[in-house]
Amino acid sequence: KAGALNYALEYVCRNGVPQPDVILTLDDDIVIVPSTIRNLVMELMAYPDMGAVCSQCHVLNKNQNLLTRLQALEYLGFNATRLADEGFYMGPLVMHGMLTAFRTRALRDAGGFMEGHLIEDYEITTRLKTQGWSVKSALHADAWTVVPDRFSKLWRQRARWSYGGITVVDTIKNLPAVAQDVIGHATFWAILCTINLLILSILFKSGSG
Repeated sequence: KAGALNYALEYVCRNGVPQPDVILTLDDDIVIVPSTIRNLVMELMAYPDMGAVCSQCHVLNKNQNLLTRLQALEYLGFNATRLADEGFYMGPLVMHGMLTAFRTRALRDAGGFMEGHLIEDYEITTRLKTQGWSVKSALHADAWTVVPDRFSKLWRQRARWSYGGITVVDTIKNLPAVAQDVIGHATFWAILCTINLLILSILFKSGSG
């Protein structure tokens, strides 16, 4: 996907052609309403230091089965987290690939998307932040996507997200740009270790009694 985006970016920003102020990147299964693009662009251009604004995520096939319903609830949590993160550690963690509006100058300053990366949306977000651009989520820019309807597909998707996120954290030189991810992973492992210690403590007491 990153290669296709860079190809399009090179075509749009070729010499001798008037460049747009805003470039939209999106997945091929996105469904939007007439106001989505307008609200994205308005949010993006309202602040001169804003490099990218992402849409609100919703699940198009949420009524297909229990797994898709659970993901629909999860996506609502993603939206709430992004809105809450706007004033925390340089804005939301990821300008998702589902539908995001970028300031053209910001994309060019960042050098486009990194090819060969598992989650190019997270990687470009960290580079925008590193270069001083702000990012945010547009409150009234709704978009719907199709989520995995089987556990095997979901597992592959989340494995890609997790491993890709680790590679971004491992390579980024500006810690504040990934601070939320580091805090989140540290919290997860701390909770997991605490649960394991409690289980071991209970087992030890049961065995000694």
